[in-house]
Formats: sequence, C-alpha cells, structure tokens
Amino acid sequence: MIGLVLHKPQMWVAGASISALLFLLFLAVVSIFHDNSTIYPRDDEGLRQLVHSGQCEMPADQSPIVEIQNTLSNMAYALAGTLILLCVRSWAGHLLAINLILLAIFSGLYHAVLAELPQVLDVAWVYAALLSLSIYISFVHVQAERPYGMAIWWWILCGTVLAASFIILPLVFRDNALVTLVAFVDLMAFVVSVNGLCWLARKKFPALIFVVAPVVCLFVPVFGYLMRAELHWDSDAVFPIMIILLVLQLVVLCASARSLDWSVVGLELALIGAAVVPGFAFRLLDGYTKTGGRRWLCSPDSLFQAHAHWHILSAAALLLAYDLVSRFQPLAGDDGDRPVFFPQQSAIASH
Repeated sequence: MIGLVLHKPQMWVAGASISALLFLLFLAVVSIFHDNSTIYPRDDEGLRQLVHSGQCEMPADQSPIVEIQNTLSNMAYALAGTLILLCVRSWAGHLLAINLILLAIFSGLYHAVLAELPQVLDVAWVYAALLSLSIYISFVHVQAERPYGMAIWWWILCGTVLAASFIILPLVFRDNALVTLVAFVDLMAFVVSVNGLCWLARKKFPALIFVVAPVVCLFVPVFGYLMRAELHWDSDAVFPIMIILLVLQLVVLCASARSLDWSVVGLELALIGAAVVPGFAFRLLDGYTKTGGRRWLCSPDSLFQAHAHWHILSAAALLLAYDLVSRFQPLAGDDGDRPVFFPQQSAIASH
C-alpha cells in the first residue's frame, strides 16, 4: 500500500482521479512527441500487412493518436493498477499493480503510434500482468494452513484438465503445435516453481523472501518480453494456456480452504466469468485472418471496437481476480491486502 488507508468511496475517487490524471499526462506527452505524417491504407489487405492484424480500428491519418478507442480504453488498466496499489501491502500485490499500470502505458503507446517496438512491449506486458496475477495467487495460496491439503479428487480433476489441455491445444493450434507444447510446459513449470518458492519462503525459510521477491519481480517482465520478442510464441495459443493455468490455480486455492463462504466466492467468480468470457471472445474474434479476411467482430469504422472492449473487460477481470484472491489471506484489516470491491470479508467460512 502506498501509505493511505481509504474507505471504498474515497479509494475509488482517488484511484479514478490519479489514473485519469496520469493517463491524460501520458497522452499529452505522446501528442507532443509523436509527429505522425502517415496516410494509412483503407483496404483490408493493406491494413493487415502494413498496419495491424490483431485489431480492426481504422487508423487516423496524420494524427498523434492513431487508434482513438484502442488507446483510450487502456485507461482501464491504469485504473485497475491504481486501485490495487491503494489496497496492497504485499510485494506480490505491488508487482501486479505496477505491471497493470505499465501495461496501460505500453498498450496505450502501441495503439497511439502503431510502431513495432511498442507492439512488442504491449504484448510482453499483457503476459507480465497475467504472470503477476499467477504469482499473487501463489503468494496468497501458501499462506493457508495446509495449502496442498485438498481432497484427492481435486488433484485428479486438475491433472485431467492439464492432460486434456496438453493434447487438445496443439491440435487447435496445429500450425505451431510444437511451439504450443513448449509454451505449455514452460508456463506450467513457471507456475509450479513460483508456488514452490513462495511455499519455501512462507513455511520453511522466511528469509528466502528477500531473495524470491526481487528475483521474481525482475524475472516477470523479462520473461514476458522473451515470450514475445525472442521465443515468438503465438499469442492466440499463449492466452488460453495462461487462462487455463490461472483457473487451475484458483481451483487449488479454493479447494485448499476447509470451507468457503460461497456468498463471497460465488459472486466474484460469476463476475470474473462475466468479464473473461466476452473479453476473450472480443480478443480472438477481432482483427484479420492469415489469409486476409476479416474475423467476425472486425469492423474498422464501427463505433464498437472489440479490441477496445477487450481492454476494459480484461482489466475488470484482473481487478476482480485480485479482489477474490485477496480475501483468502489469513490477515485482516490494515495488516493484509484489502479487496477493492464490496465489504472486506474473508472467502473462508468461519466455524
């Protein structure tokens, strides 16, 4: 936490004001330094090959902000990161908040200027934000009295999902089947390794946290960048892999609790699902196909831009996920990370 303990109305006003001010300052800097004299093509093939392929908003000619909706919608990440920053005390919570704010900057920069390096940083920080959420779940999970003490059938369920994903995903992304398998194994190894390190630091060697925290914080953006710039993993395959692993982490987190307060957990899971499902559809169904055709939600001149709404819904899902996970901490009040939505209430039912 940055030092303030605000009640929720004050926190939301402060978060919205700070994030809007910072993002508007960012837009002002871009507008000053981005001297854009480009006249963009108007045909689908020209847009796909020369401008962008993963989103469809028609670029504005000779404008300092090339994609207006896709740029402005990144304020949602800035808001989510700022709200989390106002609520956290843990290093893992700070990592998630800061990477969300950096995602707002890099994604906003890419959509404002449509240049290659900002595009690399945009995708790299999407990965970094998702990896940071995975780390936060691991950090909170190992605080449980028996973090791995769930029933055997939960382990069987998780193992079955992993095995099925390992078989199905390479078939879905058959053009990059080997790369998809490598990405799946590497990301699963990352999750297991971080969880193990957090467990060691929490349960066995508390001083280890002074090594684990800085190493993990430095590794996350580097790994995100390598995934995009060096390993060239297909983002259409990486996103489902990361979502599957995050869902399994949430399953293990919930299953490790002796008893859940479903009035809290059920509501937040439903809200997360309501944000993730359409957001994921907006992400995958926007842009152009490799053969040059438009995907289902691609409409360059429409007032509804699916990619912009994916920014908003994914930011909401990440914020809701933080909110849910923070409720599994044994610490309460000002000693632990506070939820952003709804009253402060543990997800673990008391007896």
